[in-house]
Amino acid sequence: MKRRTFMATVAGAGAAFVTSRSHARTVLRVGTGQAAADLQVTILNEVAERVARRTNGELTLQLFPGGQLGSERDVHEQVKLGAPILTVVDSGYFANYTSRDVGILSAPFVFTSYDQVRRVLASDIARGWLQRAEGNGIRMLSFNWFFGERHIVGKRAFPEVADLRAVKFRLAPIPIYIDSFKQLGVSPVTIDFAEVYGALQQGVVDAAEGPLASIFSSKLYEPAPNVSLTGHVKQVLGIMMNKGVFDALPAAHRTALVEEMTAGGDRYSEQGLAKVGDIRAQMERSGVRFVNANVAAYSATVVPMYQSYKDWTPGLIDQVRKIAGAAG
Repeated sequence: MKRRTFMATVAGAGAAFVTSRSHARTVLRVGTGQAAADLQVTILNEVAERVARRTNGELTLQLFPGGQLGSERDVHEQVKLGAPILTVVDSGYFANYTSRDVGILSAPFVFTSYDQVRRVLASDIARGWLQRAEGNGIRMLSFNWFFGERHIVGKRAFPEVADLRAVKFRLAPIPIYIDSFKQLGVSPVTIDFAEVYGALQQGVVDAAEGPLASIFSSKLYEPAPNVSLTGHVKQVLGIMMNKGVFDALPAAHRTALVEEMTAGGDRYSEQGLAKVGDIRAQMERSGVRFVNANVAAYSATVVPMYQSYKDWTPGLIDQVRKIAGAAG
């Protein structure tokens, strides 16, 4: 997005917010890169309905799936600059607005289960991350939307680390993703998620990665009908907004947002886990081939870099693994 267009978008959004407030009705936009058919969008619609009921229609959430509000980075920047937008954010992107240490939640092969991630999110270290974000003008409404285990989708399978050598691999522009997959030998290509289908179709990239639900709803398996089961990240998402915009809401509206986004995250996590088997079955019926990757070899290739990772506080990996109860 060109700078002039981007700033005009932010300014226009702020004006809409003021106008809405003057009529005792606040409209907040909700942006996500996931397709309209994705469970995430379904649950966000439910949250919007519940918030509207609890506030007697005074607070309205308008959903914009499929990257309609712009790339993830652009939307996050709009939030930072004060636009009345709620956006879905993963820990890798969230690290830009708090301690870089939070990126460990997106580090491949650190955790073996979502329960381990939840222990870290309930710890003092995570509370410190959230407080630091507020100091930077970002309010996380909830941080409990389990996106699922991330796997590799490609035009061919990658059961062994050597299979990834020089593969054109789409990655989100998140340092921990890029650095970790470079260790695996890929040639990183950073493009927005909404563009991945076309990139796979046109040969711009030959592989990507993400949770099965996202691969399915975005139909990435059509141009890339092989899934290598790595489970490399137990992905957690949050819902963030500008702290000033949040603080300007009436107390009852703030409470409704936090409580309903948190409850929505619980439903999203539970329903997402329950749907994994069915999603895999549907993909297999469509001709997708699932291959078990040599996870031990993948992990052994990547994890050693975390002991002295440039963006983290020294000793972070050991501290987090102790909290999580993970093996060293």
